[in-house]
Amino acid sequence: MSGVELRPRRPEDLPGLGELLLEQQPVSDYPHVRPKLEAVAAFLARSTEEAAWVAVHRRGGVEELLGHVAVTRIARGAEGEEETLAWCEGAGCAPEELRVVGALFVGLHATGLGAGVALLRRATEHVLDAGRVPCLDVLPTHDRAVALYRHLGWVEVGRLRPDWLADWAPEVIAMVHPAGRRG
Repeated sequence: MSGVELRPRRPEDLPGLGELLLEQQPVSDYPHVRPKLEAVAAFLARSTEEAAWVAVHRRGGVEELLGHVAVTRIARGAEGEEETLAWCEGAGCAPEELRVVGALFVGLHATGLGAGVALLRRATEHVLDAGRVPCLDVLPTHDRAVALYRHLGWVEVGRLRPDWLADWAPEVIAMVHPAGRRG
């Protein structure tokens, strides 16, 4: 399969994306805390979202969803949280300048097609074009994701334990994209 295309996410994509997310979660451990089926749409389409894209493959006029990424603002009230502070310190910016690249995943059938890289690059370009600082978090157990982020130039700015993280899990890696760093 070739011909991965990106387009803005539409409301009618959410059920199919939810299926992809839940299907790949036991293999990838993303998200770390498995959302209940009824909460998947809220996980994907957050109130702080600025933009979201899907990767698709078209065949015979039919689209097949391959993956998803979103860009969100820092939630009101989260400006003083450990993760936000790590991103701000690492990027040399204020919380309102940050944009989180998240909800990035591809379906099991799309692994290795380049959809994840394309989605990550699209979200990163969107943030940089807006004059903001791209940031993300990742568990070190997500070896392929960590390797991809580092290969694409993302820089680790801290390790921390957000309140959603299970006690047994390793610390989350906070990263920023160097093109957005201030100073």
